[in-house]
Amino acid sequence: QVPHSGNYCPLFVTSMDQSIGICVAVFVVVASIAFFMLKKKAVPFLDKSRVQVPLKEVTNLSPDTLLLRFGLPTPTTVLGLPVGKHFKVFCPNPKGKVPGQWNGREDSEADETEIMRAYTPTSSDDDLGHVDLVIKVYKSGVVDRFPDGGKMSQYFAGLKVGDLLDIQGPFGMIEYKCKGL
Repeated sequence: QVPHSGNYCPLFVTSMDQSIGICVAVFVVVASIAFFMLKKKAVPFLDKSRVQVPLKEVTNLSPDTLLLRFGLPTPTTVLGLPVGKHFKVFCPNPKGKVPGQWNGREDSEADETEIMRAYTPTSSDDDLGHVDLVIKVYKSGVVDRFPDGGKMSQYFAGLKVGDLLDIQGPFGMIEYKCKGL
C-alpha cells in the first residue's frame, strides 16, 4: 500500500468505502420512494358546498383591474380546483339606474336577490393557503353604452380586506390531467 501524505489522493477506493457508498445510495432511494408513497394528498377545500373565503389583500394592477387574494382556512390548505374547472361566486343583486333594467336592457336577474358568476382563479393548486382572482372592474357612468357598469365587478371593487366572499365549486366538464389527457 502507498503511504498517505497530506495532499495525496488515493487512486483506489477500498471495498469498505464502496460498501458504505452503496448503502447510503440505497437508503436515499428507499427513503425517497417511501416519502412520496406515504405523503398524504392534501384534502381540497372546495367540495361543491357553498363556503366563504375572507379577502386578505387587494392589489391595484391598473386603474380598472384588481388582484384580489382570498384566504383559505390554513396556510397549507389547497383550493382543490383542477385545471379546466371553475368555481361560482355569489353576491347581492344590485339594482340598475332604471328599475327592471341593467345597462339599458331588460334585466333578466331583476327579481333575484343574489347573482352568480363563474370564475377561474389566476393562482394554481400549487399555491397553498390562498386563491387569487384578477378582476377588470366595469364602473358605472364611465362608458355611455353601459351606464350601470358590471354587476359583479363593482361588487368586487367594493370589497374591503376582511370581507367574506361566497364561493362554490369545483364545476366544469373538462379537467386537464396532463400530457394531453
